[in-house]
Amino acid sequence: MNKIIAMIDRDNFPSIALVKKIGFCEDGVLREHYYNYQMGEYGNISVYSMLRKEYMKQN
Repeated sequence: MNKIIAMIDRDNFPSIALVKKIGFCEDGVLREHYYNYQMGEYGNISVYSMLRKEYMKQN
C-alpha cells in the first residue's frame, strides 16, 4: 500500500484536526459530492492523504 486516503465532510472539524495532527496532507475538495438528506442540501468533502514515504519519515 502506497497511500492512505481520508474523505471527510468539510464541516467535521474534529476529524479534520485529527488527520492534520497525524500528518495527512490536504489533496483537495470534492464540491457537492454527496446529498445530505437531513439538511436538504449537497455537501462538500475534503480529501486528505498520507504516502508511505511520509509515514516512514515520521516513524
